[in-house]
Amino acid sequence: GDALQEKAVKAVVFAVISYLILGMLSEFLLAETAGEDNSLEIEVAMLATALKYGANASVSALGFQKAANLFIDGQAQKRNDVLFLSIGGARVYGDRTAIDDVRLYPRESIEADWSDVASTGFDVLLHLKDRERATNDYLGNILVVLIVLVALLSSSWALSTLLRREVIRPIEGMLEMVVSFASDPLRPLHWSTRRVHPELQVVQNCLVKLGLLLQLAVGSAGAKTITASLRSAESGLSTQGKIVHAFFGFCDIRRFTDITEALQAEAVKVVNGLAHYVHRAVAESNGFPNKNIGDAFLLVWRPKANVGVDQTAESALRSYIRIIIEVSRSRVLRRWIASASVIGRNIDPPLDLKMGFGLHFGWAVEGAIGSPMKIDASYLSPHVNMASRLEAATKQYGVDLLISEDVFRLLSASTQALCRQVDRITVKGSTKPISIYTYDVPILKGLGGELEDGVDVSNVDQSNEDFFAALGPRSSVALRKAFAEAMEHYLGGHEGKLANWDKAEEKLRECIAMDPSDGPTKALLEYLEVERGPAKKQASEVGWIGVRALSLK
Repeated sequence: GDALQEKAVKAVVFAVISYLILGMLSEFLLAETAGEDNSLEIEVAMLATALKYGANASVSALGFQKAANLFIDGQAQKRNDVLFLSIGGARVYGDRTAIDDVRLYPRESIEADWSDVASTGFDVLLHLKDRERATNDYLGNILVVLIVLVALLSSSWALSTLLRREVIRPIEGMLEMVVSFASDPLRPLHWSTRRVHPELQVVQNCLVKLGLLLQLAVGSAGAKTITASLRSAESGLSTQGKIVHAFFGFCDIRRFTDITEALQAEAVKVVNGLAHYVHRAVAESNGFPNKNIGDAFLLVWRPKANVGVDQTAESALRSYIRIIIEVSRSRVLRRWIASASVIGRNIDPPLDLKMGFGLHFGWAVEGAIGSPMKIDASYLSPHVNMASRLEAATKQYGVDLLISEDVFRLLSASTQALCRQVDRITVKGSTKPISIYTYDVPILKGLGGELEDGVDVSNVDQSNEDFFAALGPRSSVALRKAFAEAMEHYLGGHEGKLANWDKAEEKLRECIAMDPSDGPTKALLEYLEVERGPAKKQASEVGWIGVRALSLK
């Protein structure tokens, strides 16, 4: 981005300016070291004056020769070798072509040419081999090279540091995040605490948000699909499904049509409010929400290495009880339902937030379902449908939840004692008989029950045993015992051969006397009344085989 480019430009400009400053400093030092020898010109002027006035312009005069030798020796002492000297066009010393043999770089020679020196009318040409100057040039060149190297290294270091800090490390971090996410899409994602460039921080945050949204959208069922998609160019639809054994839960919002008609657009708030309680309770009980279907939720609990199948069964039942209690005492949800828009419609009976729950255990195919235009990560199995059928049957039996015998058998003996069988049925689309059970969820005192309003149902550290001991069923032990006896007479053992519906009705009447609002008791009495008719037929007369066929989905 612009900010990153600005930092890079600043680093380059700083390096160039540093180079220029160091270069000028080196030239200054070299100039100070070399200096300018003005004495040479003075000595040449004295020599020309001696030639004109002391030797009558004759370079061969003995006095001039001595003066010339003193000049040459003096230059030698200064580490300057005189190669050629001519005054007034006359050769005084050396060979004019000797300068051609002197190295040009680094330059060792000085070629000086003066006109009318000291007003003598003589022109002087002097060739010197300046060894000191050559040495200074050597040192100067080395200094310049060192300065260039320092400037290049410092600029390279500054740029590489900038790029590593602002670009490479953040990109490496994002790459590690993607690789980690591809290997385990359900791994918790965390916001990076490393300080990075704001624009790259936006990209990094987007990756985390996309990962979190993927986890929320596909859940555990889509983990394999995400891995396959990130590791190849495929969408994951070609990936084979996986057989898993799990507890499948289905819960539905009662009277959802009335709620949507009353609240209109605000119905979304109610659904999301309920989803908050449902999803949180499931996630904190070793499960995960799989699908939101308008007024219903598909939930899944998969046994893990550290959580056995029996513990998972109790956790699933526990989460249902928790949801029912938390929803029933939610002031926010009650306030939405009791809003003016609802009251103004005069809905009869008045709206109340209720949910039905079904729970079943079995196998399913886990995988990506759909097309390149839309993919859902979910489960295909008749056992998933069974959970839905059980939820639908809660309306017929007047209960909050129903669990299959496959789930009931996996519960501990102490928890089984708190449940009660309500029927043996076949659901629509299946001919396999299945016993169904319920747990009479206690009612808060504020709603007319006996459970303390402030009871803590969200303590994840509380053991399942302690949880069920603290939140026992609202039905009494006597009612459950009488109902169990009625159930025994009603079903009649294998194929219903021992059924005695007279005794079943008698026991059911006892249950109604104990609790006139008991849903399962009323459901069985209504069924027997229809099946027996005014003649009070016995089970054998109506072809009873110990199984009731439910026709509703």
